[in-house]
Amino acid sequence: MNLSAALAKARHARAVERRAYAIHEAGHVVADDVLGQPLPTRVTVHPAGGSTCSPGPRLFDSDRDRFAACVSLAAGYAASRLVAGVPEDRARAEAAADFAQLRRFAAAMVGAGNEATVEAEALREAEALVRANGKAIERFARVLDGAGMIEGGRRVEAVLRWAKGEAPPPKEFVGLTLRP
Repeated sequence: MNLSAALAKARHARAVERRAYAIHEAGHVVADDVLGQPLPTRVTVHPAGGSTCSPGPRLFDSDRDRFAACVSLAAGYAASRLVAGVPEDRARAEAAADFAQLRRFAAAMVGAGNEATVEAEALREAEALVRANGKAIERFARVLDGAGMIEGGRRVEAVLRWAKGEAPPPKEFVGLTLRP
């Protein structure tokens, strides 16, 4: 294999991985919306991963709110598996921090040592949510992958509304949303 072919193969592999990270982050954003949770103020994706920034510390009024946060945390993993097709072991490893946070929320709900039941139920709900909203996740991820970052609550919401088919694409992202 010549050098240019090797470089092209490496670029393609990075692009595929970045797309998977974008889908993971989009899974969190769409889940937050569907579950009535606050949307993040910034969503980023880069070659080493991605992140969502919440508008502030999450304050829970009830175990129902805490469970919704657990579902949202599991939705990134579910999107990686179901939309991006990432193998389970790799998707689980990439979502390790999400699952650690999920277990902390679960422990607050049911006590330490009993988190597995909440985790399993949150994952079931996340998978159903991702299956029902896969197109919106894919579309949000496409913009995120192209932009690298969507910053500002209004921008995140505008891209989300477009991804769900509820609004035209935000003008600043039009070129990115039309990519194949």
